[in-house]
Order: sequence, then C-alpha cells, then structure tokens
Amino acid sequence: MGLQKKKTKKRNDADELISLARQHLEESLTGYEKNASAWAVELQKMSPQQQLFAKKAINDILFESQIGTLHRHIVQINSSRASTPYNSMQPSPIYYDSRHD
Repeated sequence: MGLQKKKTKKRNDADELISLARQHLEESLTGYEKNASAWAVELQKMSPQQQLFAKKAINDILFESQIGTLHRHIVQINSSRASTPYNSMQPSPIYYDSRHD
C-alpha cells in the first residue's frame, strides 16, 4: 500500500472514530441511566462495607419488584430485624476471671 493510501486510511479511521464519539455524546441518557450514574457516584463515596449493604438493599428491592411483591412498606431502613446478619452478630462477652487480678 502506498504512503498516500495509508495516510488516507488513517484519516478515514480517525474521522470515523470522531463521528462515533460525537454520536455517542449527542445521545441523551434515559432517566434510568442518569439515576444509575448518580447512584454509582454515591456508592464510590462509601466505605467498602457500606457499599455492600447498599448494593444488597438495591438488589433486594429489584428482586421484590421482579416477583411482583414490592410495595411501599416493604423497605425498612435501620429496623431491628433479627434476621439480618449485621444485627444478629453480637460481640462475644468478655470473660473476667477475678482469680487472676
């Protein structure tokens, strides 16, 4: 391939990439995509443990919705449900032996 053809091909490839980038930027995001982006930013601000809790809560809500059981009062934040691993994990009692003072 001649030098001129290589330059033309590179220019055409670059023009195509620029065109694709422009098209992508001009496409507007849906409301769902905007929400997902905002949630991603908020998740990144959290500690790893808080991210896990938040992701679990979001996935639980999506699951309930998919099976048709999601309703207004199903979401409970900071409730004292004994079934959650976080609430059921209690520290071990400290054993104090008065014989070894």
